[in-house]
Amino acid sequence: MAEMSEVPGTDLLLVAQVATRERVNRSTVLRWIEKGFPAEEASREQLGYLIALNLLKSIPQHKVYLIRSEDLHLIPSFREYPRNTRRPRKGKKVGGNGSE
Repeated sequence: MAEMSEVPGTDLLLVAQVATRERVNRSTVLRWIEKGFPAEEASREQLGYLIALNLLKSIPQHKVYLIRSEDLHLIPSFREYPRNTRRPRKGKKVGGNGSE
């Protein structure tokens, strides 16, 4: 995978920006990254640039990932619900013997 040595620009997005764009929680985007969605950890230089642009308030304790806008087309494959699994039925109680 290519290195992201350039400073963030319009072609790079933060996890929070992708989450807002896709209407999901930030932790969902982080889960996609754990499953292999292409993203690179921001360098200290990039973090400084993000702070200068007021995209970050300070250097965070957690990792900051940058996502290329050209990779956003891959999101649908990471959004798919896993095959051969059952979703719990909405409105139905799961477990227990039914007595209250």
